[in-house]
Amino acid sequence: TATTQQLESFGIYLRIKASNDNNPDTFNDYYTKAVSCYQTALERSGNPFYRNYLANVYEQWAKKFHQNEDYENAVAKAKQAYEWVPSATYKQLVEEVGKK
Repeated sequence: TATTQQLESFGIYLRIKASNDNNPDTFNDYYTKAVSCYQTALERSGNPFYRNYLANVYEQWAKKFHQNEDYENAVAKAKQAYEWVPSATYKQLVEEVGKK
């Protein structure tokens, strides 16, 4: 069983892999696995800081969809970021990634 630190590190690794990939088939897989790592770390540790990691993954994912002109999925991921951390930054992200 992985420790929360190992899950965090693997999540970071997966986010880096996703950021360097423009193929939706593979970057979706990386982001999905990163989310799983951070959700498991949050559940095991109860540390609310992992909510920030989750919001950051969804932000990065939203921007990747926007870059690929997939605005519908970009908005959906931005909304998920906002759900994890309801801040003005993520609210603005929802508006920004919906624009062509």
